[in-house]
Amino acid sequence: MNNNELAKEWLGYSKIDLKSAEFLTQMRPEPLEIICFHCQQSVEKALKAFLYSRKIRPPRTHDLDELISLCDNNRISDIREMTIPLNDYSVMIRYPSHEEVNDQDKIQALEIAKSTVSLIENIILKL
Repeated sequence: MNNNELAKEWLGYSKIDLKSAEFLTQMRPEPLEIICFHCQQSVEKALKAFLYSRKIRPPRTHDLDELISLCDNNRISDIREMTIPLNDYSVMIRYPSHEEVNDQDKIQALEIAKSTVSLIENIILKL
C-alpha cells in the first residue's frame, strides 16, 4: 500500500471514530469518557493520515503534541493549543480513578475533533 492509500485509510478510520463519538451522544446516560476517547482517537488518526500523506511514517504514540510537531504544516501547527485537552483522553480516561468528564468537556472534544478532521481532510484532498 502506498502512502496516499495509507493516508486515506487512516483518514477513514479517523472519521469512523468521530462518527462513533457522535453516535454515542444518543445514549442515556451518555458515556462521556468514551465519547471523549473517540474524539482523541479521531484526531490522532487524522494526524497520522496527514503524516502518511507527506511520506512520514508516524510513530506509535497517542501524544497529539508529538504528532503535530512532526507535521511541518502551519495550519496544523496552529491547532496545537486547541488539541491539548484531548491528550488526557487517550489512555487514562478509559480506566477508573480518572478525573471526571462533564458535558462541557464532551462538547469541546467533539468540536475539536470535527474541526481538526475537516482541516486535515481538506489539506489531504488538495494533494
